[in-house]
Amino acid sequence: MKKFFYACAAVLCLALTFHFGATNAQGQNANTVIQMGNEAALLADGEIWVLNPGEGWTSTGTSVPIPASSVAFFPSRDRFVDTSNNGWGIVSGTWVNYGPPGGGATLTVRHTLGQLKAKYR
Repeated sequence: MKKFFYACAAVLCLALTFHFGATNAQGQNANTVIQMGNEAALLADGEIWVLNPGEGWTSTGTSVPIPASSVAFFPSRDRFVDTSNNGWGIVSGTWVNYGPPGGGATLTVRHTLGQLKAKYR
């Protein structure tokens, strides 16, 4: 009976330790890649890096003009679409906001399951 009690106490301690201390694994580099494009990567600080064959990853020396968390679609190093559905591109070395693409607004935010259920009930 005493051994059973100790075994149960050990399992309880493990469960409590996990419950109060468990976190997701994270890398040590604070500047992580948040989006990948065509041989280009957008880092969390907004800096753009490109993949050069034979050389590896190198910085372009440019950053997106808005917070990187506001970038919804990053297809290449010189263009992207933000979460407000505005297209951006580089013209003569400067970022230009082209506004939303033609054909009306496109929803870029995913709905939660509760929102979808409420919409179709």
